[in-house]
Amino acid sequence: MKRRSLHAGLVALVLAIGLGWFKASSHAGAENGTWQHPVAAPRAHRVLAEGQLEPYRVVQIKAPFDGTIVRVAAEVGALVRPGDELVEVDPSSALIELREMQIARVRAMQALEELRHWQRSSSEVLGAQRQAARAQSLLQAALKRVAETAALHEKGVVARMELEAAKGDLANAQSEKESADEALAAALAKGSTVQVRLAELALRNADAKLEGVQRRLALAVVKAPMAGIVLAPGSMEGEGSHAAKLLVPGAAVSARETVATLGDVSMLKVVAYLDEGDVAKVSTGMPVEVRLGTDDGVALPGVLQHISSQARRDGQQGTGTPSFEIHVLVRNAPPVAGAGLRVGVSARLVIPLASEPDVLSVPLAAVLGEAGKPVVVVRRAGAQHAERQAVELGEASLDRVSVRKGLSLGDWVWVPADPSAQRHE
Repeated sequence: MKRRSLHAGLVALVLAIGLGWFKASSHAGAENGTWQHPVAAPRAHRVLAEGQLEPYRVVQIKAPFDGTIVRVAAEVGALVRPGDELVEVDPSSALIELREMQIARVRAMQALEELRHWQRSSSEVLGAQRQAARAQSLLQAALKRVAETAALHEKGVVARMELEAAKGDLANAQSEKESADEALAAALAKGSTVQVRLAELALRNADAKLEGVQRRLALAVVKAPMAGIVLAPGSMEGEGSHAAKLLVPGAAVSARETVATLGDVSMLKVVAYLDEGDVAKVSTGMPVEVRLGTDDGVALPGVLQHISSQARRDGQQGTGTPSFEIHVLVRNAPPVAGAGLRVGVSARLVIPLASEPDVLSVPLAAVLGEAGKPVVVVRRAGAQHAERQAVELGEASLDRVSVRKGLSLGDWVWVPADPSAQRHE
């Protein structure tokens, strides 16, 4: 749409300039211009886009644990090397967790050692063994009493009631012996191979948790994992709602929260957007000219690396014109901060397409406006007189315009020397 509007504006400007010259030409002599042939040249199609220079990839650095920011070592925009300090997080909360993990590990070790020597040293097993031995003694005594009382009863020395009482004591002793044996078996089962294995696994878990806290404590000073540039939160496309917040000393952070965003500038890319008409004309792998900064800025070669398959709609509530994100890898880019390169600088992309057959073009000054339509003063090859010829115009540049219909290659076209000057005569 922008290019069509620009083209329409240029054509209107051409007509306005031509009409002014045509009115002035009634009292301007032939010496105020020249006859020129239309120029034939291939017409190259291209797709234009604007975007910004970005790191090839963005890495978000996370806080190792809950805490507050003690120090910010690398400000936004700083270039860092691997191992350079970025921020420091107060380790107080992690130290508390470390002590808790140390206590848990000691307890897990004690539990494992107790189970490994369970049958020999456990107070529970020893107590159950004593109860079982006592129950066995009582059972033996009850058996002996029943035997003796039965012999005396057969001789008529004791009454039957006394024999029945002895048998009742034997039944109680047998019940106590069964209960004691079950308690001993249950106590011994607590030191079984399965329970020892579970205790070993619990100790491994305690070790792993302790090592994890120790590793996180070692990261209290957060360092750069790679060379790159410290980016402002949310400054790059695609960071989403989880981008880092701008941190200052005293700011509270939680574990796994982003505390720094680092851009890998070993390679650079340009992120831009194409409308649905232009995106159908390009494909990945196509060469791209990348021009950074102003019109006379750095021009670099690039290659179209990525075309999004999903449209993004501009405007409120996604009701605007759909556009598609593209990524252009910048080849042979000089180091950032060198050659005027800065992450986030504006970039203009030119994606060349296939060329059309030769088309004719004439200087803008040659085109007149007559009844709102473009005409030129033309002298045909071999003719002695000039005539006004209606033409169909194509694309225009700053000083020339293509002519689709109305002229031939051998024609002569009248071009005033200075139409703007003549309009003021």
